[in-house]
Amino acid sequence: MPASDTATTSHPGMAQLIQDSIGRTPGRLAVAVADGSMRWSYQRLDQLTDTLAGQLGQAGITSADTVALYSDNRPEFVLALLAAWRIGAVVVPVDPQLTLAEVRTRLGAASVSAVLVPQHLAGSYPAGATPAWAIQTGPARTEVALTGIGHRPGPGQAATSPPSQRPAAKPADPGAALLLFTTGSTGTPKIVPLSHANLAASVAGICSTYHLGPGDATLLVMPLFHGHGLIAGLLATLASGGSAYLPAAGRFSAHLFWDEITTAKATWYTAVPTIHQILLARAAAEYPARNPPALRFIRSCSAPLAPAVLHRTQHQFSAPVINAYGMTETAHQAASNPLPGDGARKDTSVGLPTGLHIRIITASGTPAPAGQTGEVTVRGPALTD
Repeated sequence: MPASDTATTSHPGMAQLIQDSIGRTPGRLAVAVADGSMRWSYQRLDQLTDTLAGQLGQAGITSADTVALYSDNRPEFVLALLAAWRIGAVVVPVDPQLTLAEVRTRLGAASVSAVLVPQHLAGSYPAGATPAWAIQTGPARTEVALTGIGHRPGPGQAATSPPSQRPAAKPADPGAALLLFTTGSTGTPKIVPLSHANLAASVAGICSTYHLGPGDATLLVMPLFHGHGLIAGLLATLASGGSAYLPAAGRFSAHLFWDEITTAKATWYTAVPTIHQILLARAAAEYPARNPPALRFIRSCSAPLAPAVLHRTQHQFSAPVINAYGMTETAHQAASNPLPGDGARKDTSVGLPTGLHIRIITASGTPAPAGQTGEVTVRGPALTD
């Protein structure tokens, strides 16, 4: 496949892309909860990030640390991610639905030295040897507080644990951003390190492919502890200056989906085929056909989408369905079909590369002829080192 022009383009770091959005549209809505309980402009998100970054520093967390985010799709996840990046730490998103043993295994495998947890999960977090802090945002939406879990500081003390309890930190790679665990679909989940440059390159391809901008809004139904929701949903939205809405339940809720899409005035959303199928099955009773949302497109990724489901979804929800392909090692997206009008779309294909060079090769390492099965090889700035 031919690669897009962005494959050889240098990109600023991911954190800088978000900072650029803050500078361009400070008053634009950046992050909100779909039930209206919280709304942060880019300027307010920037201020709260600064506040939390300062509190992380007071808690003894530095750029040498690897910080885990044990969270569902909540505003605290967004704040913690950006604050950790602001002080130069590496972030490891962790699924809060994992078992105690799985959480501890992942914290150990990633050499995590601190864990950040939204206040509503503080009681269920499996406290252990790794220092943990709960993040709580104020009711007036103008505050953020950091308190220790399992250790109570005295008056005037920072919420931190004694130095003897903290794992020895290694010097950080200034370009490191994330350690993501693969889904384990082909075996045991493994750690994939992604740099700010990897993320920025992938996000640039996503934003370009779908023409994302400040006029767009999306509902983040894919979990933020995986690349699909985190990179294609949250980071691409913030980098483009759009608005990211979080489900009130902290995760995909089928019976709330269309109400939340309508509240967000969403112009697009991204999901796995299972979610598309669930929405189709419930459409007769729940889709607001009399006042349908003005969706520019619907994106599908992370698993093959059956052509029949794609066609039914397009017809039912009056929006083009765009197949995309990627993997954790490519900072999520590697290829996508284009939007209508941008080129030929093939419903049974994942489209063209978005910022990467892709080649299908045979067992001998030569390019595979058309129609022959082969191995996918990629290179480019979004690929993990």
